Amino acid sequence: MVRVCCPNRKRARFVLTALQQTKTTLQGGCRTPKKICWLFLAVGAPHCGANDLGNTPVRLEEMKEERIVLGELPDLFRLKSGRRVRTKKDWTLRRSELLGMFQDIEYGRLPPKPRSVRAVELMRHNVAQYMGAAHRQYKLFYGEVSFVLDVFIPPSGGQFPVILYGDTCWRYLNHEIANNVLGRGYILATFNRCEIVSDNPAEDRSAGLYKVYPGNYGAIAAWAWGYHRCVDFLCGLKEVDAKRIAITGHSRGGKTTLLAGATDERIALTSVNASGCCGAGSFMWQGKGAETLSVIL
Repeated sequence: MVRVCCPNRKRARFVLTALQQTKTTLQGGCRTPKKICWLFLAVGAPHCGANDLGNTPVRLEEMKEERIVLGELPDLFRLKSGRRVRTKKDWTLRRSELLGMFQDIEYGRLPPKPRSVRAVELMRHNVAQYMGAAHRQYKLFYGEVSFVLDVFIPPSGGQFPVILYGDTCWRYLNHEIANNVLGRGYILATFNRCEIVSDNPAEDRSAGLYKVYPGNYGAIAAWAWGYHRCVDFLCGLKEVDAKRIAITGHSRGGKTTLLAGATDERIALTSVNASGCCGAGSFMWQGKGAETLSVIL
């Protein structure tokens, strides 16, 4: 869970409520959300960077002393026409405007959805360490792009919500976490986003998704595209409750999941950790030690 500190909690709650569009019911550790888009980019709250994340949240009094304000935050509920958002229809239009802006200005437009996908099941077995959960490993092919998706399914049978994690390039989930997820009645799906495009900025754009879909987009947009393709595939599995798919990621993976969740309404919940600059952090309102734009350029 990412801790976001906002001096004006009332405004933050209002923004978050509007972006969610519908409420979530939490019962026994299993969420039953409807169409929700956690667009933290719009909240404009100061970011608590990776070094700030601990068991104790930063106090608001401390934030008032440490924050760096670079400019006035924009009014998220004012349409380009100048009219304020008053209705659900207004918000649909404003949401579209925001999506367009942060793709055109920040991430680049996501590559298109492919016409077809070929999935090959590489193996299936039951994992004793994971309460006997079924483990299926698939390789998904999109033209010249391919990557592996691992799916762990609780042994009890039926349909389950899904937690999709794309950061196995950075860290694999340990047995404790996997058992926690499966024991709560979730499917756990994992993949390596760096199989889609490299996380090395020194690499050229002649390989991976860049070769299949040339365009003015970067790695975060390419990885978000990968999350969407995993959702495509997961929605076709009989064990998956397609209305309850959650995605999560850390750091660059956090930035990626924010973009993926904001641009695909099939994703019911987006949970990010330490996404920093170009993620949940605001360029214009920063806490001490926050990741800045100059750090990542």
